[in-house]
Amino acid sequence: MQSTEEYLSMMTRAIYPASAIIGVVIGVSLVIGFLVIFQSMYTAVMERTREIGILKSMGASKLTLSMSFSGRPSCSRWPASRSASP
Repeated sequence: MQSTEEYLSMMTRAIYPASAIIGVVIGVSLVIGFLVIFQSMYTAVMERTREIGILKSMGASKLTLSMSFSGRPSCSRWPASRSASP
């Protein structure tokens, strides 16, 4: 028969390696999550920069560009809305 102190000591020794492994997994997950968020934000900025350049080359006004940032019309819908008939 084991005493309570021996049992707790045994459980603590068994749990410590598992908690270290869980800590490593959490750390790796955080790094991967940060990289995914960074990559998606970088891609969004690059696409927006490209769209602004295309709109400027097509003759979009500053008002149209500022409206695209405020969320009213989308940059990708601006040329289609100009040429499409209802």
